[in-house]
Amino acid sequence: MPKLPRWQARRNLLIAKRRAPVEAVFSAMKRLYGEARARCLSLARNSADFFAFATIYDLRRTTILA
Repeated sequence: MPKLPRWQARRNLLIAKRRAPVEAVFSAMKRLYGEARARCLSLARNSADFFAFATIYDLRRTTILA
């Protein structure tokens, strides 16, 4: 893998704290729920699928953390 330019490495360091929580959600989506790829051809169905996942993810987090 080629080395990043200095400005890009600095940018990654600055936004890492903001990026980490978002990446954790997508990681769980791919790893736990098998949502690595879109399953449907239409945007509406893929959006509904993603919102269903987000709802399940949020409900599980609130019941685990509560």
